[in-house]
Amino acid sequence: MSPSLPAAVRSGTAGVLSVALVTGAVSTVTLLNRLGSLPLRDLAASERAVGEGRAWLLVTSAFVADRPAVPSVAGLALVGLAALAFCGVRLLWTAAALGHLGGTVAVYAALSLARAADPSLAPHAVARPDYGTSAVIAAWIGVIAYNLWRRESRRAALGVCVLSGLVGWLFRPDLDVLDTEHLVALALGIALAASIGAGAAASGAGAPSSSGRASSRPGRSRTAQTPA
Repeated sequence: MSPSLPAAVRSGTAGVLSVALVTGAVSTVTLLNRLGSLPLRDLAASERAVGEGRAWLLVTSAFVADRPAVPSVAGLALVGLAALAFCGVRLLWTAAALGHLGGTVAVYAALSLARAADPSLAPHAVARPDYGTSAVIAAWIGVIAYNLWRRESRRAALGVCVLSGLVGWLFRPDLDVLDTEHLVALALGIALAASIGAGAAASGAGAPSSSGRASSRPGRSRTAQTPA
């Protein structure tokens, strides 16, 4: 076990460092935005902007914190570190990207389809600036909740989801249809963690049989070489 310990320590250190670096980047971009150096129109996504081809805004919108900024940035760091306790660095940032991009695109697509049937549906949402770290946090909460559920801590898993929703509502009570992306991001985080967990379990289950087959072949070979 001792040879693997340094690798585990390095992996944990890399994860903490990555959370710190991204939190620092979000803090810097948010500060520049609040000071007026980076206009929100150059950072925030919207259904209209993405439809017009400015797809890069889906990425930049994750680097400017919504109001209130301090709780948003603190939540990013704390929930990121908490999720890191349940998963590796790769899953952490895959869930973050999938939650933010997947949640946003899914809601934009659903709204576009619904508006095709009824043009009067949520017209304000088309051009509303859409930005913040909340979808990333929601996906990480999904990862945490899945791992708690898998460890038979089902009340804790449900409690994490409910408490997180209440905290989010406390800071941002003025919710609208675009905030459904948080539910999508939560579901994507759960689904990603479940799929990776299932893949790891299947890989672990197959390992002993492979090893058994490998060990049986030398035995047959030795038997074949024994004189009659």
